[in-house]
Formats: sequence, structure tokens, C-alpha cells
Amino acid sequence: MACAMRRNVRKLGRSSRFFFLFLVISLFLFLFVVFAVQKSHNRALLTEQLSAFAAALSTAIPPEHVHKILQQKSADHSSYKIITERLEQLERELPANYRAEIVHFSGDEAFLLVPSVQDRNRTPFAKFSPSEEYMRAIGQAAQSREVVCSQIYKNGGSSYVTVFAPIVDEKEAVEAALAIQADIRHWQTAERKQNVILFLLFALLMAGLYFFYKHETKKVLRFGVQKTKELEQLQMAEKMNAIAQLAASVAHEIRNPLTVVKGFLQIFLSKEKLTAEEHTYVKLMIEEMNRAESIINDYLSLAKPDIKETEKFSAGQFACKVMGIIHSYAMMAKNIEIKTIVEEEFDLLCNKNELRQVLINILKNGIEAMKDGGTLTLRVYKDSRYGIFEVRDTGVGMTKEELKQLGMPYFTRKEKGTGIGLTVCWQIISRMNGKIEVESEKGKGTVFRIKVPLEKGEVSGS
Repeated sequence: MACAMRRNVRKLGRSSRFFFLFLVISLFLFLFVVFAVQKSHNRALLTEQLSAFAAALSTAIPPEHVHKILQQKSADHSSYKIITERLEQLERELPANYRAEIVHFSGDEAFLLVPSVQDRNRTPFAKFSPSEEYMRAIGQAAQSREVVCSQIYKNGGSSYVTVFAPIVDEKEAVEAALAIQADIRHWQTAERKQNVILFLLFALLMAGLYFFYKHETKKVLRFGVQKTKELEQLQMAEKMNAIAQLAASVAHEIRNPLTVVKGFLQIFLSKEKLTAEEHTYVKLMIEEMNRAESIINDYLSLAKPDIKETEKFSAGQFACKVMGIIHSYAMMAKNIEIKTIVEEEFDLLCNKNELRQVLINILKNGIEAMKDGGTLTLRVYKDSRYGIFEVRDTGVGMTKEELKQLGMPYFTRKEKGTGIGLTVCWQIISRMNGKIEVESEKGKGTVFRIKVPLEKGEVSGS
């Protein structure tokens, strides 16, 4: 069940990443649509404004004067002067980037009848070559006799939009068109600024969503990991309970006959009539009996924890005494160097004998992991909540798979191990409301951190 929950937590992490990616893509597409809609809306407003100007101002241009200009084609004619004055008045009412002129359209050619007052350098009555979009729009206006606005077109490095209002005579013939041309460079600059602002808002939104995603996802994943650990601890507790019941019902029944056999073997060993070979055999049997008793004691530790009263003691002095005990065991191995580092003194309040059992067990494992020699270090320090005994060896190390099984009943890497020693250690420290953390790398060594809750005075003092 714990494995299934762990898989679900990983799936949740992957799903959240896919959801965030989907959200980013969706928001990007939404931003693209917003840009397109905003651009279309702005251009529609510009077209509507230009069309309204052209429709209203075209009524101020008398068609008869336009007809006379077409006939006389003279800038000195009175009609030309009247139309010029009217255009000047119209341009005063228009924005600064707008200009008004009278254009004649014939076939595929355009003739400038009366130029804008802003373009006095342009020659009247002259043929000119505007853009294709300009020609399309003026042709459509002449054909439909309605106001027509062009699309954006380029001319001389600038962007323009021109609206054409046809000037119709009494015979319903289109004499010319009032062309109101808008230089939209300022409008495009404003549009770009607007797009930049929208993009910055989008970037801020994405940054906010990203931090929210990271924070909330981590929170959810932490919750999932915590629940997985709680489930694993519950499963471990159930296994320990089953082992404890088994140990309570079986261990005593095995221990009694073993004690009898061991007693008789010791009597045989004390007799002088035994040959040297028989003496060796009996001694070997007693050693194996002692090993069997040690295994039974481990099982009994699970079934009947030491319920002696806790006592207050110095962690540093305690660590030095434990290392004194383990020193002789280390001497039996080859090239084992032992170090004890007490970074600071502090007091602990717990079962001293049980903690000693845990440390000796883990220190012995460290020695046995360094078959070719190495350094075994016991470092004592504390953080805000725990007194910490850090056991570091430079032995063979463990793989990630082996680390996951560490502390599970019957898991061992020793040839003659039972897989109960570390299980007992885990249970003892758990009863103290502490925890054991393990780090290991294959071929480099292992670090055990035994964390025991500090005494109340030590916690407040830190």
C-alpha cells in the first residue's frame, strides 16, 4: 500500500507539471487572441473615426466648384481658391497627423486636383502613383458612391490609412473624392506600448502562477510524502507487533532447553578426561549456544522493551564511554581508526542502556563494513530539537534499494546476520520519540544520525 501511495505521489507530481504546462500554453494563446482582438478593435475605431470625418466634411465641398476645377485646371481660378480655403478650414478641425485633399480617379490613374495645405510643394492637376491599396480603396468609393476606408499601407517609410468620400454632382456622377489621409505612426507606437504593457502583465501573471504552483505543489507533495511515511511507519509497527507476539510465545520455550544443554556442555568442558579434539568440539558448541542466546535476546528486546526509568546524563561523556567499549572490538579488525568528536556538551533524558545498545550496534556494523580498514567517527552535536549522535564509516556503503529496506525485519547484508539488530535500534529510538536518518553511497561509506529529543531545558536554551 505504501508503494502504491508513493507511485500516486509521483503521478501527482507529473500531473501537476503537465497541468502547469497546459495552463501556460492556454494563457499564451489567450494573450495572442487578446493582442489580435485589441489590434482589430483599435483599427476599427480608427476606420470609424476617419469615416465619420470624411462623411461629415465632404458636405462642405461644393460639387460645382470641383466640376469647374476639372474643366479649367487652373490654380488661379476662383473655384480652386474656394476649395483650397475649404480644405484649409477642414484641416484646422482635423488632428495634426491628418491631411485633406481632393483626388480625381479615372480608370487606373489618380490625379491630384487640390493638394493639402500641408503639402504646398505638391503640384495640382498632376498624375501620381499611390500604393495598390490606395487605388483599390478610391476605386471602390467611386464605384459604390459610399465612404470607403483603406487598409494600412506604406508610403515613403511611413504607414498611412486613407478614407475616401466621393463627391457626386447633380447627375449622380462621381467628379472626385475627398481623401483624408492619416499618418498612423503615433497610433502604431501607442499600440506597441499597449502590447508591451499587456505582455508585462502576462509575464507578471505567469511569474505569480509559477510561484503559486511551486509553493502549492511542494505543499501537496510534502503532504503526500508525509502520508506515505506515516503509512510505512504503520506497516512497520504492524510487522514489529507480529514479531513481538511471535517472540513472546516462542523465545522462552527455546531458551529453557538451550540453558539446560549449555549447562551440561559446560560440565563436560570442565572434565579432564576429554581429549583435545573433544574439548574443541564442546567449546565450539558452547559458542554457538551463546550466539543462539544472543539472537533470542534480540527477539526478546522486541517483545519486552527495557522499561527501566529514564535518567539524565551528559551526551558527550556518554559517547566517549561507548567509544571506549567499542575500541577493543575495533582493535580486532585491521587498520581501523576511531575518532570521537564532541562539538558541544548537552544533557539527555532517556533510557541510557537502550541508547548504549543502539550506538554499540551501529558502531559494530560500521566496523564490520570496513573490511579493508578505514575511519569510524562518532560526532556529537545538537540542533534546535534533537541531540544527535552521528556515526560515519568509510566502508562499502549501500545502494538506494538497500537503504530503503534498512531497518526492516530480517533484512541483513551479513553472512550470519539475523536482520533483527537494526530493527531493534529503530524501535528503541522510535520509543524515545526520536528518529534515525541514514545516508550512504556505494563504495564511499555510510552515515547514521541517531536523533534523540533534547531535554526541555536544552531545547529552550538552544
